[in-house]
Amino acid sequence: MSSAARWLTRRLLLSVGVAVAAILVALYVWVLPALAARVADRIPIEWERDLGEDLVGAIAPEEQRCGDPERLEALDRIVERLVASSDVRGYEFQVTIVDDTVVNALAAPGGSIVVYQGLLDRAETPEVVAGILAHEIQHVVRRHVTSALVKDLPMILAATLVSGGDRTAGGLLGATAALGSLRYRRGDEAEADREGLSMLRAARIAPDGMIGFFRSLAETEREAPALAVYLSTHPRSEDRMATLEQLLAADPYAAEPLLADFDWSRVGAPCDAP
Repeated sequence: MSSAARWLTRRLLLSVGVAVAAILVALYVWVLPALAARVADRIPIEWERDLGEDLVGAIAPEEQRCGDPERLEALDRIVERLVASSDVRGYEFQVTIVDDTVVNALAAPGGSIVVYQGLLDRAETPEVVAGILAHEIQHVVRRHVTSALVKDLPMILAATLVSGGDRTAGGLLGATAALGSLRYRRGDEAEADREGLSMLRAARIAPDGMIGFFRSLAETEREAPALAVYLSTHPRSEDRMATLEQLLAADPYAAEPLLADFDWSRVGAPCDAP
């Protein structure tokens, strides 16, 4: 084969490779999310619940959990107030606290919500946590988290195969945990913020704490490594704060006290062992 023919062959192979890569990217960015949402809508809640419990078990092993009953009860009471004033049906929510300084919270399919102690340390009022829990609840009921799992399943399988890990459900969930929290689409995050604020409004919980929390994050997110996980799985705090302020200005409401009989400083104390 002449040098010209070899050059043409290489150019052809390169062009084909670029085209295939572009098609794969387009499928992952535009086609897979739409298909994943349709599949997620057809998954029974019972299946979601089982999957969520296994995922939380992989992300938050028992030995890493905070076993303080008063702290857990306080978060459960916040969830109960949020859900009682909403139209959420079919889901039972359970909060797990991880004794870790990471500033993060995430939802799992079926109603499991994981909150890291680092986030509670930064939350000066229960209203802050209420806003974050409302956001995560919306990810669950709108099946954003299930859609994200379905969409990223090929990547999770690939990670498991490449690492030579367990191919069972437990192994796949472990790979998911190793990959970190699943990424939502921007539209999903915006919807969870918007509907989370609606949830706060229905429960008459002040949104000031949630907005103030985002303001605090916006001021320090470029400098504080402890915020890296939270910021990697959520939009920019400044953008979220501005959007919530606009929504609130368009439809303000009167709030009622939250956990008035509970010493909120308790959630910032060291966790007791399980």
